[in-house]
Amino acid sequence: MSNTMTDFLKCTKGNKTQSVVGGCIQSLDRSCLKRKVSAMKLIRAGMGEMHFLLNSDPNVKVIHLLRDPRGALRSRNSVGEFRWNNIKDAAAKMCSRIENDLQMASVLRRRFPGRIMTVRYEDIVASPIEAARQMYAFLGITFSAEVQSYVWNSTYGGLPDDCNICTTRANATATAYKWRTEVARFPQILLAQAQCASVMNALGYRMLPTAENISDQKVSSTLEYYGMKDLLKVDVRQNTAPNNG
Repeated sequence: MSNTMTDFLKCTKGNKTQSVVGGCIQSLDRSCLKRKVSAMKLIRAGMGEMHFLLNSDPNVKVIHLLRDPRGALRSRNSVGEFRWNNIKDAAAKMCSRIENDLQMASVLRRRFPGRIMTVRYEDIVASPIEAARQMYAFLGITFSAEVQSYVWNSTYGGLPDDCNICTTRANATATAYKWRTEVARFPQILLAQAQCASVMNALGYRMLPTAENISDQKVSSTLEYYGMKDLLKVDVRQNTAPNNG
């Protein structure tokens, strides 16, 4: 979590009234405006909404983050967005939106060349240092040794998970593929992937037709995929800690 966000949470701790939160947001805005580069994580924002941002400022760039629908649905369920008995409808709704976002991203990429990068969450998990290096290069930001160390500590450094929607993970692989370990939910996972087959195929996610396939970690659920322009490209390999020497 960034220092500015930490300060914001301290500011609102114990008092979530509109006036207090509003004042804390203004303080956060002032802090962000002082920075040469500002980054925002927009949860659930659609690519259609990115058109306004890209059109309003030539310096804006967008990193479009995608995730295996099976893992994304498991994550959404964990924060109470839907019940498992509604998985079919939830999967259909989510994957319809992803398809629309992919189509819009294609349109925006042609209109704003070099300003959109599509990233699969699983590729970041596979090689967080290389993934971060490529994203920093895309944004035109120096990838320092300090940032490299931060990326590693936030994904595989063993730090405790901070919250369901936060970014620090003790083991990013375990988090990304937790949906493959919850045996009781395999029937729902099979229903979900049936609803999301076209999206999974477009993004290079392997269909796992049986519960045995899902639980077998030797069977990769992610395919090497270079079919989309500006898709982050990393090698799936064993993670090792960064060498800052």
